[in-house]
Parts: sequence; C-alpha cells; structure tokens
Amino acid sequence: MTPHPLLDIAEVPRTEPYLRGVGEVFRSFREQDSGCVSYGVRLADGERWFVKEATTDAAQQSLNRAWAFHRAVRHLDPLHQLTYGITIARRASHALATADRRTR
Repeated sequence: MTPHPLLDIAEVPRTEPYLRGVGEVFRSFREQDSGCVSYGVRLADGERWFVKEATTDAAQQSLNRAWAFHRAVRHLDPLHQLTYGITIARRASHALATADRRTR
C-alpha cells in the first residue's frame, strides 16, 4: 500500500517545499495575526487539504490547544498525529491531524 503523503509522515525538514513536492499548493496564507502560515494543497488523487503551520511560540501554543481539544472529542474520521506545529485538515471530512517534529 502506498503511504499517504500527509498522514504517513513523521517529519518534514521544511513544510512548503514538502507540500509542493507531494501536490499543488493552490493557496497560501502568510500574513496571519495568529502567527501561522496556512496552505491549501491538492494531492495527486484530487483530495484537497488545509495545512496550518505555527511560526511563533504563541501560534504553537494555539495549535497545541486545538490538538488537545480534538483529541478530547469524538470524530467520524480517526485522528492522526503528524508533526508538532503543523495542523492538517482534510477538506472533505474535516479530519484534524497534528504532527510532531521533535524526536520522541
């Protein structure tokens, strides 16, 4: 089975170049008050994903709170932890995942 380019990764050196390598970044949101950079990504299979990356400590704290909330509630789609500081939501079902860049 082919690994999923977003859900089956544990770490990426740089977010945007990785996203451009696995799909089409059709939208970027760089100037956000949250301190995050967000991307709309279309994968080769046509699935569209929303990827949000923390670029400041305050933004990281916000993503941590969001991840804690989503772990605490029940979802139709299973959650998957990816990289610390990156939140990924599949547009079709709004599944949320956060990845951890730190070595565990």
